[in-house]
Amino acid sequence: MQHKPGPWKTAHSGFANSPSVIYAGEKAPNFAAKYPLDGCDWIAEVKCDESPDHRQWVSTARLIAAAPELLEACQIALWIRDKIQERGGFGATFEEWDVVEAAIRKAKGEVERAA
Repeated sequence: MQHKPGPWKTAHSGFANSPSVIYAGEKAPNFAAKYPLDGCDWIAEVKCDESPDHRQWVSTARLIAAAPELLEACQIALWIRDKIQERGGFGATFEEWDVVEAAIRKAKGEVERAA
């Protein structure tokens, strides 16, 4: 994998107009410090403010933080599918597996991003 290994976590200062921070490792941002990301294994920030979209942005930050685990879960699901098919399993191909495979390819950068 080329991405930073998980787990990833989120933190928010609780102050209006400050972003949610996605980070790895044990050291969380210290929002009381002058440089809150000093020593923090920072990955990304998601805009958060007092607008009606605030909850959506916080949810987006949590979804980004779950990315490594979601990728691993998709890879496990395909491994299980392959093992079942090796044993004569499903007997049919389900379109849902295409969604899982596409998500894995996107996460690994193996497909072009939409313009």
